[in-house]
Amino acid sequence: MQLTRVLRAQKTGEMRELLKRTGVEVYPLLGIMGVAITGVVSFAMYALFTKDDVVVNKSAKLPPWQRIDLENPKPNKFLVISQSYDEVKPHVVQLLKELDEVKMKE
Repeated sequence: MQLTRVLRAQKTGEMRELLKRTGVEVYPLLGIMGVAITGVVSFAMYALFTKDDVVVNKSAKLPPWQRIDLENPKPNKFLVISQSYDEVKPHVVQLLKELDEVKMKE
């Protein structure tokens, strides 16, 4: 019965009157649902425009993760503080060689 009243109110444009009759208790629920729906839609749009693994155009020849330029890579970090890559230490190289020899014997 309540559903038919809602459908009838939507058809006739009496939705405002129906909300007045339901009471103030419904307004927080409507607000929470509105915020949740807005969050879901905004995250979907964010993922669509910023994530590389979301593919919209399936007629493209290569997916985005295969079109990465390996010669001039784009940085993925927002902020890098005092990061440096040193050469591999000789004792580490020796250990890796020993591990490879052990694996080959097995």
